[in-house]
Amino acid sequence: MKIYLTGHGGHTPNDGFFSMPRGHTMIFYTMYAKLMLSTDVYKIVNGSFTGKPHQIIGQYMSCPNMTLYEDDAEFLGPTETALQANPDKDNCKVLNANAVGEASLKIADIFQAIPRGIEVEWHWCCCRDLSLNSTARAGHGSLATSAGINAGEDLTGKFMNFDKATWNWQ
Repeated sequence: MKIYLTGHGGHTPNDGFFSMPRGHTMIFYTMYAKLMLSTDVYKIVNGSFTGKPHQIIGQYMSCPNMTLYEDDAEFLGPTETALQANPDKDNCKVLNANAVGEASLKIADIFQAIPRGIEVEWHWCCCRDLSLNSTARAGHGSLATSAGINAGEDLTGKFMNFDKATWNWQ
């Protein structure tokens, strides 16, 4: 079974890492601490993405305990439409925090809820935002922006900056 985790996502280092359970694989399409475009999410979910993922974490390997946050309402319909276009749709599901009525979910907790013996190929179709406390003083710029933490990477490997003040890609 393939499960596409969609919505908003990030990792807070204090949440640590966990060991991938037996029979499970987590596939990440962007580099750690990078953002993901919603148009790329649809390509992954509908099965049309033909490139290589950035990282595959197999069973028993260490995986960051990412947080899956609710998706924006306007993206829920297009994601479901993308799933219906997937040639393997009968073996796939989309999971987001909205579906279970939670504001956020830790992936280690999601795995605990899956019955043992089921093999799952997880697809992280979200940003891999790195949540850090700001060390920059007010009025002196943003550490996150100057360090490239707001960078996005599309599925072709192209990097862009995301301006959180204007909510636009640059």
